[in-house]
Amino acid sequence: MTSERTASRVSAGERRAQAVAAAFQAFGELGITTAAVQAIADAIGVSQPYIFRLFGSRQRLVLACIDELEERIRRVFELSAVAAPDDTWAAMGAGFRALLADGVLAGFWLRASAAARSDPVIAERSRAFYARLLAVGELLTGAGTKELAVAFGRGASVVLLQPLGVDLSRGSLPAIQHLVTEGRRL
Repeated sequence: MTSERTASRVSAGERRAQAVAAAFQAFGELGITTAAVQAIADAIGVSQPYIFRLFGSRQRLVLACIDELEERIRRVFELSAVAAPDDTWAAMGAGFRALLADGVLAGFWLRASAAARSDPVIAERSRAFYARLLAVGELLTGAGTKELAVAFGRGASVVLLQPLGVDLSRGSLPAIQHLVTEGRRL
């Protein structure tokens, strides 16, 4: 018979995954701070020192989050390409907007980008993340540099506009057109 203590034990790998999931929310809301690490620990029911034992540092936790974000976006792109081979860009855009719809990942990405300004390790990982996603976009669509720049520029608009509560359900271009129209009225 398994004891309650044994049945509730969670492996370090599972705790790492839980911590990364909680970190998206905490870092997005609180920044890349010690308070955020405490919020992550509280969210998964462990101590703050245990979070540091899992990752070694706050920086490494941020890097793990960047890696997970890249994996999620890549997966959305690949599934979109399979689901809509005739309109891959539209499907990738819709999938990306859906992935960021709750604001958690966009909030994290904005905070991680801000941290990259003063942390060369986070900056390098972030550049590599972006370069790999560009390569995936190129592979899945056959797009050249100009088309990639336009498509990823739209994605950047989603990351910037989503936390502001802008309706992105029809895409970034209609959202920007609405902002332009509303801006003329202000």
